[in-house]
Amino acid sequence: MTLIPGPEPYAIAVKRIQRKAQAFGTSALELMLIITFLILLMLLTYFSSTVPSANAAKIEELAGLTHEELARIAIDSRSQLETVLAENKKLTEIVNDSMEELTAADSQEDARPNRLPERTANLRRQLETALAENEEMRAQNEKLTERLTKLDGGEASGEHDWPPSIPLDEADGYSFQTNSSEVSKHFKDLLQQKIVPRILEISAQYKANVIEVVGHTDERPVSGGSTLDENLLPFLRGRPDAALTAADNAGLGFARAAAVVRVLAESSKLSSHYLTPLSGAQVILRNGAIADGLESGDRPRRRRIEIRMRGNDAPAPAIADIPATRDYEKEITGRVVVADGDTLVVAGERVRLDAVDAPESKQTCKAANGSRYACGARATQALRERIGADPVRCGYEERDRYGRILAICYAADGSDLNAWLVEQGYAIAYRYYSMRYAANEDRAKAANRGIWDGEFMEPYRWRRGQRLR
Repeated sequence: MTLIPGPEPYAIAVKRIQRKAQAFGTSALELMLIITFLILLMLLTYFSSTVPSANAAKIEELAGLTHEELARIAIDSRSQLETVLAENKKLTEIVNDSMEELTAADSQEDARPNRLPERTANLRRQLETALAENEEMRAQNEKLTERLTKLDGGEASGEHDWPPSIPLDEADGYSFQTNSSEVSKHFKDLLQQKIVPRILEISAQYKANVIEVVGHTDERPVSGGSTLDENLLPFLRGRPDAALTAADNAGLGFARAAAVVRVLAESSKLSSHYLTPLSGAQVILRNGAIADGLESGDRPRRRRIEIRMRGNDAPAPAIADIPATRDYEKEITGRVVVADGDTLVVAGERVRLDAVDAPESKQTCKAANGSRYACGARATQALRERIGADPVRCGYEERDRYGRILAICYAADGSDLNAWLVEQGYAIAYRYYSMRYAANEDRAKAANRGIWDGEFMEPYRWRRGQRLR
């Protein structure tokens, strides 16, 4: 325990200094100044000798890390360096003030024959040398700070001008069950609450609109059959019953990347981005090197999702979307007969509203109070009232297997009728075919509009014979 001395011990210390000063033939003030300078010289020597070597060791350590790990420590490292620079600046000011005091003491007249002028001059030279070393150390710190700033993306210029990747490690909760690509609720919540905002931040800073999601596995063998060929595209389009299983690590990495892409695609904030699933299989290590094939056991750090971003000049459609960002090749315009909630007859042609699915004409749903109502008939009537006697314009490129035109139709005021149906809760987004109206559905669901204010069977399930109990 250290006790703070009171006035009496200080007085004793002053008397000791005075006795020492008399022995040297100088004043107590001069001797105290010399002792102070020696302490400052020791501090300067310590910083000048230890900090540059510590910086060199830091640079050597950084060389062995991956880019994402470098980016992760950049902010902490910069903060430490700024603290050191602030201390150096303060120390420099103290030394400069002390030198001014020493010069003033030399200029004072003193009758004593022994003022230690030679010692004073020598001490000044040593202080000047220490100051020069201090400046050199500060320059080294500034260079290291600049390097860390570039790694962190604070300065988007030079050799390392690319967006930082976002690693999703098992240790941080981004984990899958063994040989599975199913995203847990916790995993999904992390993606929506933490990763989507981080993607938007990087996207704005680097003008990047391509999101590459890479699934990496370890070298443990994967067995079983694969459904990727059959279910991958329906899965990415949001089909609920399209499950992904893999027969090897390459497929497992891709299936997990696709699962993350599907979750990210649910966010309307990423609707202007391309979302691309990729697989790194068991091949790529964290530092980008190719694996040597000798790690066949459980390696949690190898199992990860990596999100990379880059730019693309072309506008991005929603994932797996029927072209939504350009005009359709064909159009049909005319008066309308509403056949049901998602089917029109326009100029004698049957038109199926694309990417939406409304309850069938005879389908019933449950209201919030538990009573049943004809939700299919209600959707049909709502669409009739919305269109009225006005003509509509429908853009399309193809027909379905029943010969109906698959179209996006617009009311006389130019509004998207497909989007309106979903937004008001009269239809759901038909994610099996497109994610175009997923955001509209999310808003309708959040507001409990239409069929979302109660219970209903998805129309495509109802057509298969499934019913509400």
